Amino acid sequence: MKSALILATFAILLNFINAQAQSPQLTLAQQRDDFAIFRGSLEEGHGGLYYFIDKAAFTQQCDSVGKTLREGATVDAYYLKLRYLLTLLRHGHSGISLPGEGEPNYWLNRLKKDRRYLPLQVTIIDHKLYVLGDCSEEQTVPKGAEILSINGKPTRQLLDSMARYIPADGINQTFKTYNLYKYYNLHFLYNLLYPSEMEFTLRFAGGPKPVLVKAQLPSAMEKNYKGATGKSLGQFTNPIQYKAMVAPQTAYLKAGSFFKGFIENFGVKFEAFMDSAFHDMNSRKTQNLIIDLRDNEGGGDGYSEKLFAHITPNSIVPGQMVVPSKTFPYQQYAINLSDDIKGYMADPAEFLRDNKTLFIKQKYLDMMGAAIPPAKDRFTAQIVVLINEGVFSAGSGLVESLYKHRQTTGQKITFVGEELGSDIFAGIGCSGQSYTIKLPNSAITVDMPFLCWGNFTKNYPAKRLPDYRVLPTINGLFQGRDEVLEFALDRLGKND
Repeated sequence: MKSALILATFAILLNFINAQAQSPQLTLAQQRDDFAIFRGSLEEGHGGLYYFIDKAAFTQQCDSVGKTLREGATVDAYYLKLRYLLTLLRHGHSGISLPGEGEPNYWLNRLKKDRRYLPLQVTIIDHKLYVLGDCSEEQTVPKGAEILSINGKPTRQLLDSMARYIPADGINQTFKTYNLYKYYNLHFLYNLLYPSEMEFTLRFAGGPKPVLVKAQLPSAMEKNYKGATGKSLGQFTNPIQYKAMVAPQTAYLKAGSFFKGFIENFGVKFEAFMDSAFHDMNSRKTQNLIIDLRDNEGGGDGYSEKLFAHITPNSIVPGQMVVPSKTFPYQQYAINLSDDIKGYMADPAEFLRDNKTLFIKQKYLDMMGAAIPPAKDRFTAQIVVLINEGVFSAGSGLVESLYKHRQTTGQKITFVGEELGSDIFAGIGCSGQSYTIKLPNSAITVDMPFLCWGNFTKNYPAKRLPDYRVLPTINGLFQGRDEVLEFALDRLGKND
């Protein structure tokens, strides 16, 4: 009887251990081989390699990390070292991925299907970690509670340590926060930093007793959350909305994405929608416009510029573009390259403006994006722009255009919310098509922004956006309030 019980207990323990995928190990030679490929590929494929860190400083960091390589290191541990180095470049479009299949749920896609994670949906407000939803089997975590520590580790300490592994543009920090909660990078990185922890003791602010929850597979997190709320963790809402009157003489326009496919999934044709909305505003002689860009991570097809064409009186022309290299000794490790990048790599001289620089010829810039004339219906009155840490890429490009438009024309444009998730004051943007490599030994993939636009500067203004920093509160979120929009409407109502 006793032997049978021991065997049964051992079987349960073995199943639990096997359920948590074990990271394979790498020889020292394999690590060094992949490290050389990683380092060399950055030189040929990362368009913004030395904008925010000079070559000598980055080389020193690489040498320091190289000295920490040890025989038998796990792929996970090795991955963290490469991710740290990639983050030092300070470009939000840089990416690095572990091998293995991610969870199909869009927001949970960073999480590996065969690994167990902290089973909570969370948000971060002003450096504080809050519970939005309980995805655990236990269902004992109080919603809305502020988490002070996880397994004795203070939350602020965890967030600060994880920020070292989240790429973001320039001196921006808010995009790191956004990625930690929105894309479950907090869960992902916690698992890598503390792989043996399969239970979590959570301590809360304000008195609730500590709660113990067990780690869950992403599929179980989704199932538990849906069972408790009837909703999916991957639920989306229409990112494009227009309300002709949210207050007297005040219209509301939400542009929560510039991704064509995502927008059209809701049956919206972006250009026709914007033309109709701005025509309606002009017909009504609307005096105030609220443009809500929160969580707009960007997208292609020139949607950012086409919206701006309803505000600016000038044609919008593509800026100069620079590429990282004209030689590609590591191209054998490149994967999933676009036809444009392949064409350039085959004959760089055909695309480059001259043999002394790495600027692309004007005719190819024109092919990538023709000049956009001002729209027939333009809005020239007061604008309030709602922004947050999720405004990135083409979304932040529109913020930059509106900011410069305010400077040059004097049109009253006010930015309200949290600092956007990009560094528009650096003067450059590195994004668009990626140069992606797969390291042969670890199977880690590295994504690098191949194209950069603009003119780099370190002359930052004394005051960065927003003009008014207004954050949601956890109580407001659970009450269904939009406190940032409320603030904007209140100021407009007072004619501030």
